[in-house]
Amino acid sequence: MNWICRLIVLFITSSSIFACYAMDVPQGALVQTMAPWQAKAQQQYLAKPASITKLLTATAAWQTLGPKFVFKTQLHFKKVAAHQADVQLIFSGDPTLKLDNLIELIGRLKRQGITKIRHFQIDDSRYGGHQWGLGQVWNDHGICFAAPISAAIVDHNCVLGNLKPTQIGQPGRLFVASFAGVSFSNQTVTTNNEDNCEPLHAVNSDNHFRIYGCVGKNRKVLPLAFSVVNVRSYVEALVSKIIMNDKMTLSDKIAFAKVLTPYSNTFTHSSKPLAKLLHHMLKHSDNVIADSLTKQLAYVKTGLSGTFKAGVKVIWQVLAEHHINRENQVLNDGSGLSRENLIYPKTIYKVLKLWRDNSQFRPLIANLPVAGVDGTLRYRSSVMSAPLKANVIAKTGSMNGVSNLAGFVKIHAQLVPFVIMSNQVSSSDSDESAVDIMKENETKWLTAGMNHYKKSN
Repeated sequence: MNWICRLIVLFITSSSIFACYAMDVPQGALVQTMAPWQAKAQQQYLAKPASITKLLTATAAWQTLGPKFVFKTQLHFKKVAAHQADVQLIFSGDPTLKLDNLIELIGRLKRQGITKIRHFQIDDSRYGGHQWGLGQVWNDHGICFAAPISAAIVDHNCVLGNLKPTQIGQPGRLFVASFAGVSFSNQTVTTNNEDNCEPLHAVNSDNHFRIYGCVGKNRKVLPLAFSVVNVRSYVEALVSKIIMNDKMTLSDKIAFAKVLTPYSNTFTHSSKPLAKLLHHMLKHSDNVIADSLTKQLAYVKTGLSGTFKAGVKVIWQVLAEHHINRENQVLNDGSGLSRENLIYPKTIYKVLKLWRDNSQFRPLIANLPVAGVDGTLRYRSSVMSAPLKANVIAKTGSMNGVSNLAGFVKIHAQLVPFVIMSNQVSSSDSDESAVDIMKENETKWLTAGMNHYKKSN
């Protein structure tokens, strides 16, 4: 193997095809690639996987829960008088439960002639432990893509809004689509200073958001997406508002406790089956689905409150059954948000081969984004042009300094696995991301690999 190749990029392969296709790696970056068209190398390094972690999570969920698995949110009640009832609401960790679903579920009480609720008990005990994975950065809290993972999830535990400029020196105009459970104070200022202007936010334990900083005069609209930090307070406020809007009265304070004996009268809301949830999770890199599934794996396997630590243990157990060993790798969540996650490229590569070669997992491939067509690859410039467009089917993994891509290239009707793990990617331009820096390299490497593989097979 050419020594220049070894220095520029670490090549790992299980193939007998030997060729040197080195990327022009940015200074200081650690880039590891793996594909059948590459030369063999002796060493590989642990790297941050970011969202390609979801490939591992999907594998474990598919085997452990099964494609027909659904989350069930249940409302139980018993009448204690002609128009009065005691109510139990049991959350299951459904990451797709909407406010409208909760309104419909509680509203069915009124249609049973119930106008008074004596006791209302909420059970969120299915999940326990930390609501964020270890190693998630603190300033992600309060932002929707890193919403807290509790058994109680409503609208992704997320509130949407936007901020618009007004007159110079005046507060920006804040709009928030909040039903209940959150409050805001707007301390932003409209300014002409576009270069050094950004709105900031801070959130306290009562889900009060303070929006401050500035908004540029020429900015048309700035979309906002906030996640709550106190899930119980948020859910309690939602339930109280629904009861009030349905013109029912609540005699006692809402209580959070595990339901030991559910009442016999039951209403149920079911999520879509796991097969559809994984489709959305992989196509759109949904962190809430991935992390809720991680905790659900622990609950299903142990019968105890699901935690990230126990869920990750299940993921490694499933992979080990297919000869994909943990070794010294680190996994703290199922989404890839943790910056303490460390995975070898060969682990991702083995998972991809498992999906391709094992009929049990082959249906998962159809859930990956397609280059230039959908999901997180719809607008990824490195794969939007021929011959890569529509022929690369892969999961992205991006965070500050990380740009990963792992999946398959369609060559002569074959699905050829590949892994690109790019870490420590930095730019002197604060507006340039790791993805921007690596996009030309990805295009050249994948195209050269495709051409070489076609000639060799």
